[in-house]
Amino acid sequence: MSSRGRAFFDRYVKANFAEPFLAWLPVETQVFNLSSEASAAKIPLAEVIEEVGPLRAALINAKRHRS
Repeated sequence: MSSRGRAFFDRYVKANFAEPFLAWLPVETQVFNLSSEASAAKIPLAEVIEEVGPLRAALINAKRHRS
């Protein structure tokens, strides 16, 4: 398990769902952006997926809980 993957996901959600313009991007765009940011941060996407499950579902769930 990777606490780094979970922490990265939580930071992404907090930063991107708090901004109204970014929060309403389609989930596919959010998945792409999260993947790109993880790559830039040198965090293997597998670490994030291991902690949160499939990214699309995890982002949808996170968005529901922030609303």
